[in-house]
Amino acid sequence: MCEKSRHLKMVLMDGRRDKIHAIVKKEDLESWEAELKEGKTYYMYKFKVVLNDDGQYKICAHPFKLYFTGGTTLRQVDLAEIPLQSYEFKIFEDIAYGNYDPTKLIDVIAVVEEVKFQLPNRNLVRVVFNFKDLSG
Repeated sequence: MCEKSRHLKMVLMDGRRDKIHAIVKKEDLESWEAELKEGKTYYMYKFKVVLNDDGQYKICAHPFKLYFTGGTTLRQVDLAEIPLQSYEFKIFEDIAYGNYDPTKLIDVIAVVEEVKFQLPNRNLVRVVFNFKDLSG
């Protein structure tokens, strides 16, 4: 990854399995990289809260997202009620019939049947995945 565009995007989850998109900007990344560990639980304080309304896709359905700042603080704690993973799978039928919000990323279980690389222009590579539904 290009060093000048490095940043960290995360999905944070609470004990009710509510998820929110959180971002560490490139200028703050060095101070947070060593402290943030995947699968650990933290009490977190002093975020910048912004509307989750920019970009083509939303990582989470939550109406807000969080930015770490120089004043953000963490305290690692053991919170067993927060699972390591939580998925909200969509069935293929819902996707085929458009029964989902195309602006939000979704979870699917599938087999990648084919991968196509398209070059619409010199500066863009489009990767198309064809999935096969094995759910029966």
